Amino acid sequence: MKILVLGAGAVGGYFGGRLTEAGASVEFLVRDQRAAELRQRGLEIISPLGNFCGSVTTVSSATLAPGYDLIILACKAHGLSAATDAIGPAVAGHTIILPLLNGLSHLDTLDAAFGIERVAGGTCHLSASLGAAGQIIHLNRLQQITFGHRHGAQSAALGKLRDIFGRTTVEARYSEQALQAMWEKFVFITTLAALTCLMRASMGTLLRTTHGRMLTLEMLETCRATAERAGFSPDPSHLDAMTASMLADDSPLKASMLRDIEQGHATEAEHILGHMCRLAIHHGIDCPLLQAALSHLQAYEAQRQ
Repeated sequence: MKILVLGAGAVGGYFGGRLTEAGASVEFLVRDQRAAELRQRGLEIISPLGNFCGSVTTVSSATLAPGYDLIILACKAHGLSAATDAIGPAVAGHTIILPLLNGLSHLDTLDAAFGIERVAGGTCHLSASLGAAGQIIHLNRLQQITFGHRHGAQSAALGKLRDIFGRTTVEARYSEQALQAMWEKFVFITTLAALTCLMRASMGTLLRTTHGRMLTLEMLETCRATAERAGFSPDPSHLDAMTASMLADDSPLKASMLRDIEQGHATEAEHILGHMCRLAIHHGIDCPLLQAALSHLQAYEAQRQ
């Protein structure tokens, strides 16, 4: 099985690195600067679950050609258009695309470009960042990936991927309910991003305010109700876990979107908060707090530009 990973950042580099460690045939489609780093140092993962450092194969847009069984798409939502163009030359025959973006609206973009028969469902839970020298730093013990077919033609490739992940420490699930898993993460990250970005603070800091707990439960209920109206009501056990993690005393939890703001980077606000807001309104759900958070992020983006 020949695998192409777009990007060798925290997500693509981590999961692609673990697949490489397991002996899979993996190539990374990266920019010139990242390719030079990988040639010099190799792909390095620093993790409490075991480190990895090894040489990897990189390709560029100029050398990319068909022949891949699976393409793992690990990019930010605001880079989706460029990523779609970039992987185009590699998509042919039986190629399956597994996107690991946050949210859901990217599925429409990829379906339009490549057809639903090629685009699988997938999501991941990983807390990792890039170090100053390009190493991937795994920040805790969570390393979960869930994927599933949206068309029967995807089953064989995803089954092989599950088997390869079985030789790694990664918790990989091939699920018939991949869209459900995507929705549950969508509810969680929208709530977390909306609150921590609007307040520019961690959940623990927010909860020390007069109305922090009430605002947290209000935002979570808006997102939960939207998911329910869309036909993907979160499983009660997952909802309980979401609530507990957000209401934990002194929690340092904050969205990666807030880290983007703190570093002056572009955000995925429209892809995540904007999409949830549009869905809530479409389903007749009042969402003033979500609208305020979205407007706050839109104002940030306008000032940034």
